[in-house]
Amino acid sequence: METQFEIATTPLRIHADVLDEVSRLIEDVSTALETDFRIATQAATRLAALLSARLADGRPILPARGGLAPWQKRKVQRAIEEGLEGSLPIEALARLVSLSPSYFCRAFKESFAETPHAYIIKRRVERARTLMLTTSESLSQIALASGLADQAHLCHCFRRVTGMTPAAWRRNYVGSRPATGDDENRRLATYQ
Repeated sequence: METQFEIATTPLRIHADVLDEVSRLIEDVSTALETDFRIATQAATRLAALLSARLADGRPILPARGGLAPWQKRKVQRAIEEGLEGSLPIEALARLVSLSPSYFCRAFKESFAETPHAYIIKRRVERARTLMLTTSESLSQIALASGLADQAHLCHCFRRVTGMTPAAWRRNYVGSRPATGDDENRRLATYQ
């Protein structure tokens, strides 16, 4: 949480911890003004010292929050979408936008509100769902086409993201799709 204050027309971004201390000191000043001017002066001096110490050495009151720049975000999203069926190492994605892997992971999480790994898994599950809706391929083939190791990996990731297995999801959402001859033959073969 952060708050902005205007001091001499310069906006200050204040971190929640610092804001709590500032709020406490302001409350001390206002309370002491009613009872003891000397204590109010001391609290105001502490407040001024806290704020000026942060500004004097050039440190912002709140560390700058980063994330990926819009062009970096688009480039990473495009690379992930185009490379879902293969390996997507963090180092390669970081190199793509000229960042170190550790900084890239922090900036990615700030921009997308999840880690690169979690984002990639969600995109792979989304691709698997699209393939289940548009093809009659087996789940093992869909797993490979989505960049997952095998059907078990697909089941694990799919359940974690959607809350149900791929087979159950397919039964619920693909049942309304008209059956083709191949689908009917496959269904009959499973019952024999």
